[in-house]
Amino acid sequence: MFKSVFNVPDICPARLIFPAEERFLSRLTPTQKGNVSPVELSWLLFNRSRAVETGYIALHDVLMAARSTDIPRIHDDIDADDFMMHDYRIVARVALDPRRHDYFDFAEAFDNDQNIKSPRVGERRYFMNFHLDNEVVERL
Repeated sequence: MFKSVFNVPDICPARLIFPAEERFLSRLTPTQKGNVSPVELSWLLFNRSRAVETGYIALHDVLMAARSTDIPRIHDDIDADDFMMHDYRIVARVALDPRRHDYFDFAEAFDNDQNIKSPRVGERRYFMNFHLDNEVVERL
């Protein structure tokens, strides 16, 4: 576990990070009560063994295999709530945000997705408690 979000190595490939454009930035709002940062989520997602542990290996593989010509389409699909399954898309939306050390409310990211199909019971709670279940940064 890291002492702060600034101690977490950012292993997200730079080519995958969303451009700092309003259409991407407006989907999530940093907040003092946020419970996950893009750099933390990337640390769990872009290391293959951690992606296996968190259940995001399919998302890891798709993003890591993306050619540079695929990335604008992937960004557009995430923005349009039309990329993979909704839980993968929600993780990707936060992990690829250019505001790397800001905190976001992960449950709010879940609420903002407009194309959630067949959500599982307790799924929102999963996103609310993600930072507790997958501790990356020491929290008081």
